[in-house]
Formats: sequence, structure tokens, C-alpha cells
Amino acid sequence: MLTDFISLVYPETCYLCLKKLSKLQPNPCLKCQRELPVTNFHLEPENPIQKLFFSKIAVHSSTAYYYFTKGGLVQQLIHSVKYKNQKELGVFIGTLFGNELIQSTYFNDVEYILPVPLHPNKLIQRGYNQSECIAMGISKSMNIPVKTNWLYRKEHQDSQTRKSHFDRWVNVSSVFEVQK
Repeated sequence: MLTDFISLVYPETCYLCLKKLSKLQPNPCLKCQRELPVTNFHLEPENPIQKLFFSKIAVHSSTAYYYFTKGGLVQQLIHSVKYKNQKELGVFIGTLFGNELIQSTYFNDVEYILPVPLHPNKLIQRGYNQSECIAMGISKSMNIPVKTNWLYRKEHQDSQTRKSHFDRWVNVSSVFEVQK
């Protein structure tokens, strides 16, 4: 009863369009979910993400769930998960992504999910790793374990939000190490 009263005073709103949600509606709302720009790259062996790695590192398969546009819905989602403590949204996105990945033969031999680790100082500051939240959702839908202690970030780096693709690659090329 208390939850119902609180929702009258402070109704839950969609993370993206900010419209009021009923108790049974998912967040983000179904309308916003339909508007998210899904790539379907997981169905293509030589997709644009895979091509990014061709000359840099040997990768069996790679993909991206959404197209990213600066100021777009996907950026809003990422910012909600990363900066607004919306951990459950990260798990939700990961679950949706995992449901798509299990339909692809390119990802059917995945044994573990390794989220990109944060530097310990950043983890303390933020309180959680948004990459781990998404990994937990993927794990839930694909039934694949998440290994959070196999990689670690040995160096703290400045924010990469204003760096070019090349500068981002150079900036993180030596900050991660394998622990196991």
C-alpha cells in the first residue's frame, strides 16, 4: 500500500521520454524501446564492429547492440546507467541484448562474459561498474557466467568522452591486465 501511495506522489517515469508509467509497464516504455536503433550486427560475420578490429587484434566475433548518436536515445540510456545509478536499467539492456545474441551462431560458443573493469578509485567513486550491470543481464539471458576478477584496470585514465577513436585506443592500450 505504501508503494502505491508513493507512486501517486512520485510516479515512475520512462528513463527516455519521461512519461508516467503504470505499474506493469517496463522501463524504458515499449514505445521508447521500439525507437532504439538496434544494429542486428550479431547476425553478420563481417559487421562494422568486426571490421574495426581487423588490423588491431584477432577477434572471433564482435558486435554492438545499438547505433550510438551523440544526444540520441542510446546516449540517454548509457548516461542513465552510468551516471544516474540506474543499475537495473543496465541489467535490462543486457538481458535484451543477450536474448538477441543467443539467436546468433557467431556467439554460441561464448564461455564467459568479461565486463570492462573500472579502476578501483573510479569504482569507489561511482559505487558500481555499469559494464558489469550489462554483463549480468547478458549472463541472465544466455546462461553464461560473468567473470569480474579475470581482468583488472591497473592505471587510472582521464575521461575518454572527448577523445577521437584513435586516441581512445592508444589511451587504453596498456591499462588492462589479465589476472587469471
